[in-house]
Amino acid sequence: MTPVKFQYFAWLSEDKESVEDAREVARIGTGTDGRAVQERYTAELGWVPTDLVDEVQELRRMGWLMTIDPWEVERFKIALAQRGPQV
Repeated sequence: MTPVKFQYFAWLSEDKESVEDAREVARIGTGTDGRAVQERYTAELGWVPTDLVDEVQELRRMGWLMTIDPWEVERFKIALAQRGPQV
């Protein structure tokens, strides 16, 4: 079975430029069955299904997407943990 190759994105407010400031991190790829896979990272559940990338690209969510490397997801996870629980 071929592993899924993902492209990663940080969802940022218009005035932000760092993965540490990202609202969320998402990834898109093609599953082993040929279907599109789109997921976002949550501290509680890990990677979960989402339409985040489509929603930002279609202007249904404000902000912008920055392409990031997989290792930058770890920087986001650390920043997310330091922010503490979100209300």
